[in-house]
Amino acid sequence: MTLQLDQIGKWKDLYLIKCSLSNEEEKEFFISSLKISADGHDVASDSYIQFSCPPHESVAGIVTFPIAAAANKNVTVTMIQVGDKYEKLEIDDVGYKF
Repeated sequence: MTLQLDQIGKWKDLYLIKCSLSNEEEKEFFISSLKISADGHDVASDSYIQFSCPPHESVAGIVTFPIAAAANKNVTVTMIQVGDKYEKLEIDDVGYKF
């Protein structure tokens, strides 16, 4: 599994982060959610992504969160798998000056 940050944007009072998941595995990856944390603290966010990623395919999704919640903080994006494994994939400190 590979979680990749594709794009960061602003819209009104929100940041929008576009991420993609590539599934190199033989089994389908079921996605619970995309979450945001800033300096280790959860940030209220909304995610828009397919509920699964078939084997050997990729899916993209967007997560939005308030600009004020990330000001001058290190932001982490976490994708959480649902099902029997409950795996987490993270992009730690996305490398953008929020």
